[in-house]
Amino acid sequence: MSNAVAGVGTIFERYNGVTWEDIAEVTSIEGPDMDRDYIETTSLDTAAGYDEFITGFIDGGTLEFVMNFFRNGFELMKSDFELDVARNYRITLPDEDGTMLSFEGFVIDLSLEVEAADKMDVSVSIQITGEITLYDIMSGSGVTADTTEVTADTTVITADNDATI
Repeated sequence: MSNAVAGVGTIFERYNGVTWEDIAEVTSIEGPDMDRDYIETTSLDTAAGYDEFITGFIDGGTLEFVMNFFRNGFELMKSDFELDVARNYRITLPDEDGTMLSFEGFVIDLSLEVEAADKMDVSVSIQITGEITLYDIMSGSGVTADTTEVTADTTVITADNDATI
């Protein structure tokens, strides 16, 4: 039996400075599309003539979503587009663990699509800045992209030290 989960029931939200609010009528989400830089470190005495690399910076990438047009939703995204500071967003998936992705980002593209024979859509692109945290809301713990573990009591545990945030 497959462990696949349908996307219906996914919730996309933004933090307005006081509380989380739904971005209503989202029809699709693509991303985040994370990638990692690599740095070539090949020297003249490399073994067997193979190129050698080390890892570089991680880019949280972009997240794109489409929503049905309605004025309030478009106004929310337009206000985020006009901000000069990153906004907090989160996605809650409908799996049995209650998986949640949390990140900060900037709305970098806001497109309205109007066709005579179809519904109006709004396409939004968010450039992610910093880490993406993956939470398991059923157990209250999360893991960031750099594998730092965050437990329900908000203690950050790394390989080097323990610090309470």
